[in-house]
Amino acid sequence: MAKLYWRCYLALLQHPEATGYELAKSAGLQRANTYPALESLCEKGFASRTTTDSPARHVAVPPAETLGRLKRQTARRVDALVADLAAWTAPQPTTAITAVQGHDAVADRVLALIDAARERVALCCWSDDLGWLADALRAAANSDCRVVVNVFGDGDLDVGEVFRHESPDGTVGGHLLLLAVDFRTALVATLDTGPLLTDMVDL
Repeated sequence: MAKLYWRCYLALLQHPEATGYELAKSAGLQRANTYPALESLCEKGFASRTTTDSPARHVAVPPAETLGRLKRQTARRVDALVADLAAWTAPQPTTAITAVQGHDAVADRVLALIDAARERVALCCWSDDLGWLADALRAAANSDCRVVVNVFGDGDLDVGEVFRHESPDGTVGGHLLLLAVDFRTALVATLDTGPLLTDMVDL
């Protein structure tokens, strides 16, 4: 409603059973504007006329009722808008990629993924990484996850299925760590000295 209507409504809350003249005087409005505003308030359900004789007297509909109605109307409009916008929204890609930078952040993400695994953990890493990975892999195996580890270089690991490969000195691509969890999430990390970058893909 226009500001004029709200001023009339507030004045009517303070002066129930008021006439248009009385409302105009109390709200500081021109009488010519007050009567159309009162008529509009009645049409919109914010006020009601209490007399049939002249001069007409009005009361304000309680705020809980009027504002509650506005709230319900707004909620219906918002719901309709959400549905309309959803129909226009393009389908989201099923694959999401997240980048993580920094050794601590990379290690935290790797360990969190292993900890969250419920079915299978497949890991490809250097033997140098086993020191900080072994406990998490062991916990996954103890929770009935299948653990498969491909290790480049010499290193002891008594968890899951371990496949050993040549020294990492001869590998191409630098110090990489690859992790796949539950056939849904894959992580590729570069652990060379310097800035570290991990790409995690939700399949």
